[in-house]
Amino acid sequence: MLPGYNTNGFAHHKIEDALQILAELGYRSIAFTLDYNTVEPFAANAIARARELGKIAQDLGLNLVIETGARFLLDPRRKHQPTLLSKQASDRKKRADFLLRCAELGLAMGSNTLSFWSGKPDFEAAEDGYWELIIEQCVLIIRQMENSGTS
Repeated sequence: MLPGYNTNGFAHHKIEDALQILAELGYRSIAFTLDYNTVEPFAANAIARARELGKIAQDLGLNLVIETGARFLLDPRRKHQPTLLSKQASDRKKRADFLLRCAELGLAMGSNTLSFWSGKPDFEAAEDGYWELIIEQCVLIIRQMENSGTS
């Protein structure tokens, strides 16, 4: 077990400084949230930025877990939306595409772990319906990761 910390706790620091400070404090594992202030997943320079920060983390002896909980990255008006449990298929796809991109960036950073969750549904359904939807979404994401070589 490695002592870890989430980069969200350093939201008002340059990420390079945050990594340095966390390493100095003795942390060895970082939950690294991909967001506007760290690595913006869909930016043109995202892969290069991910490699750069992954190298810094490696040099500091930090293991990275890629965290996908950026609050307003996918929708500037609705926190943590859309989710894998959104009613609209296009919204679920937006979240799934984001997770796939995060997996790709995680590999560029030297990480082998992606953290994600179902999210909150935006419609009423029976609990079984939610479970069916989340299983379906996870299977689709895993298949896409396998097909793209990010699994």
